[in-house]
Amino acid sequence: DMGSSAKLYTGWDQDFAIADEGFFKVMDLKSNKIYYTRNGDLTKKQNEYYTGDGYLLLNKLNLQKEITIETQSYSIYTSDLFMPTDNAVVERSGIYFIFSSVKTISDGKVYSDKLEISSVNPIHTLLLMYNYIYYSDLDDKTKQYKKEMINMLINNLTLNKSLENIEESSRIIEQNTQNISCGREFYGIWNSRVFEKNMIVKNYLPFIQLD
Repeated sequence: DMGSSAKLYTGWDQDFAIADEGFFKVMDLKSNKIYYTRNGDLTKKQNEYYTGDGYLLLNKLNLQKEITIETQSYSIYTSDLFMPTDNAVVERSGIYFIFSSVKTISDGKVYSDKLEISSVNPIHTLLLMYNYIYYSDLDDKTKQYKKEMINMLINNLTLNKSLENIEESSRIIEQNTQNISCGREFYGIWNSRVFEKNMIVKNYLPFIQLD
C-alpha cells in the first residue's frame, strides 16, 4: 500500500511498522535491484534484516525507547524513510515498488513488534494474530471469542480465493506451522475450512443452475 494503514501487534521484535508516511528501502541481492516497500515482516540474520523474499533492508534502525502498555511491549525506532517525488514514475509488483526518483524523510518513526496489515500476506497476518491470542494472558472466554473472529476471517478468505490458491496456501501453512502448538491448531482450522470449500465446490456447485 502507498499509505499508512492499521497496525497489528504481533509481539515479535523482528516485525516493524512505519508509523506515518514513507517506505523502507530494500535490495534484491541477486540482481542488486532497489525496491521500496512498507512491508516490515523481517528476519534478522547476522545483524542484517531481510524480507520474506530475501531482500536486504538498507535502512538503519535507531532505537529510541521501549514501551509497555498493559500486555503489549514494543520499541520505537527512527530511520530515514523514502517517498517518490511528485514527478516520479512508479512501478508496482505486489508489495514492492520501484520509484524513478525519491525524496528522504529524515528520522521517520518505526514501531517494532507490529505489522501494517495492508502490507503483508493475509494468511501470515492471520497466523500472527492467532499466535498472539494463543500465547496471551487473556481469559479462556475472551480467547475463544477472538479465535472465532479469526475463524470467520479464515472462512471469508477461503471463500474468496480459487481452489488452486487455497490448496497452495495450505501446503505453505503446513510446512511452516507444524512445529508449534498454535500453528498446529491454526492449520487444523484452516484445513477444515479448505475441506468444507472443496466439498461445496466439487459436490454441490455442479448441480446448481445459474440464471
